[in-house]
Amino acid sequence: MIKVTQSELSGAIAVINGFAKSPSGSSSNPALKYVTLQTSSDGKFLTMSAWDSIKGARWKIPLSGGNELPLSAIAASDLRDFVVRLPEGGELELKIVANGLRVKMGKSFRVFPCLPEADMNLMPSLDSEEVSATIFPDELIRASDQCFCYSDIEGDLLAGALLEWNKAGSRFTAIASNRSVTVLSEVECNVLGDARVILPGDSLKAIAATLKKQPKAIAIKVRLNSASIQLDIFSAVEDGELLSTLYSRVLTGNFPAVEDIRNKYRSFIEEEVLVYGAGLIEGLERILLAVKQGRGYAEFHFSENTLLINAPATQDGAAEESITIKPNPRYDASGKEIEAGRDATSKPISRVFNVKFLLETLKTITSKDVIIGLCAESMPAFLSPASEVKCEYLVMPINVPTAK
Repeated sequence: MIKVTQSELSGAIAVINGFAKSPSGSSSNPALKYVTLQTSSDGKFLTMSAWDSIKGARWKIPLSGGNELPLSAIAASDLRDFVVRLPEGGELELKIVANGLRVKMGKSFRVFPCLPEADMNLMPSLDSEEVSATIFPDELIRASDQCFCYSDIEGDLLAGALLEWNKAGSRFTAIASNRSVTVLSEVECNVLGDARVILPGDSLKAIAATLKKQPKAIAIKVRLNSASIQLDIFSAVEDGELLSTLYSRVLTGNFPAVEDIRNKYRSFIEEEVLVYGAGLIEGLERILLAVKQGRGYAEFHFSENTLLINAPATQDGAAEESITIKPNPRYDASGKEIEAGRDATSKPISRVFNVKFLLETLKTITSKDVIIGLCAESMPAFLSPASEVKCEYLVMPINVPTAK
């Protein structure tokens, strides 16, 4: 018999259920229907976990009484529906009885049938693997938000993200890509070994969502092998309390290296301009009102120190925005600016872009100014913060006959 508080148990159920849920929301997978419960070896915590054969989560709940509960698997939704309807902050008693697991608070109780141990789908563990890197939660959340900021996008951008790091650097890079957009997000970390894994996009998003619900999370220690990755979440970098464990299978396949993606197009950059991010966002939001019923694109004309954005005429009318741009400063070895006072562009450049893609990209860039690198025609534009570069977006232009 053990005792836990209602708030701790209901919070754990919510996180576990959300993390283990499949992208399609299918209820046909038995793994999504059950959570496993068991006390830790030291008798101080109740461990709750769920595993859907792709990703899983293990959560620790402090015990307020008792010290032992045998391994049990019960219906997740039934437990959740009962616990959330109990008074907040009260104490629950969990005990194995003849016909299942009894959960009791005061005079209210319910007995949940337990799944036979032979039918339990237990979450794997990589505890025997060496720690490959230590990552800070805020950095990983930012990388996920940047890689998967697009709410409505064609293609397979959300299918997976490449995580890559090596002993030579103190960062790893998360990459997501499809035929329209490539995202490269660099994350500060303490690298202890080399790694290159492709994580399912749904897993990375679920990991980020889980971390947002863990205010005490300070450090993530990463373990991996050729098939799986495990993230142990701690309350401190050194000697911290293990709060929870997240686990995911990794994808197989080829993914270009970070520098290969950058170098493929960087040599084709013709101009780099600097634009005030908030002003560009406001202008694009107004343009979006005029293109949302059409094909969603607008013409972007860069000339001298002005960006002129034209929305093609639709049933919602036409629109135009004029935005001031500046040259991205260049400096010599002594720190002196080269060609100070020059125009932002040396020649007129016109491109057509999906307005919504640009808007959702810009909203993840937190610096005041944004650098736009314009490559040769039919090649992507580079978008990145003007402050220290922690992310880059390569956005493909649209080839339409109306472009000038």
